[in-house]
Amino acid sequence: RREVSGRRKDGSEFPAEASISKFDLGSETVFTVILRDITDRKRAEQRLVAHHTVTQVLADAATLEEATQRILQVVCECLAWDVGEFWGIDRAARVLRCVEAWHKASIDVPEFAATRRDTTFARGTGLPGRVWASREPAFIPDIVQDPNFPRALIAAREALHAAFAFPLVLGGEDVGVMAFFSREIRQPDQDLLDMMATIGSQMAQFIERKWAEEELRRSEAYLAEAQRLSRTGSFAWKVPTGEVFWSKETFGILGYDQGSKPTIERVFQRVHADDLAAVQQTVD
Repeated sequence: RREVSGRRKDGSEFPAEASISKFDLGSETVFTVILRDITDRKRAEQRLVAHHTVTQVLADAATLEEATQRILQVVCECLAWDVGEFWGIDRAARVLRCVEAWHKASIDVPEFAATRRDTTFARGTGLPGRVWASREPAFIPDIVQDPNFPRALIAAREALHAAFAFPLVLGGEDVGVMAFFSREIRQPDQDLLDMMATIGSQMAQFIERKWAEEELRRSEAYLAEAQRLSRTGSFAWKVPTGEVFWSKETFGILGYDQGSKPTIERVFQRVHADDLAAVQQTVD
């Protein structure tokens, strides 16, 4: 047995498995060949590889940017799509903006790539906007023929046709949309959409984890600052009675033994001569 490439009547190629058998019939040798279309099996294998690789990317990535760039590449390379985009939500403007994109080196789509820099999608507009509004994956066999695809003319010029997209939703909060494009016209594939919905859920969990890590870092930074401030000397002065209270750190900063009595005069003794008059005036 060996895997070969078959070609259909319309010219499209497909993966096949050829099984060759040899029979000796007296003075004649006969070979039989059984050709089996293994498109479904190869597709399942590719999707399994893609899912496993995405899972590994999410486990190893340090940032959301790193993860999205790699996932766009993995999906395109493993599942034979040509262009991938990640559209993030601009909450202030209430639109989607392209955050990351990837395309195969063999694919030249300069105009399509250039327009995404200035393109935004409102909820319900274009493929990303529709997926944002519905929170459901979507598949378009040919974006050139789609009435709600603002970049259809550019796609036609650069021979892009099939597309699908899926949402990233975290705890009821929309995070963004991933979209992929192919130069082939393809029919809707529910299995693909189901798998990508699972990947979208995994990405949402990754984002949640990164947000939690960032919150922890902020908390640790806050704690470190609080600890730093706790080592800052401070003192209080009860003016009517003249009582002065120093923090433990103030004794050390001013160089006094903690058994000595805190007074305003002793603070003045530690002020630089150049600043003493100004400090005295402020206190007075």
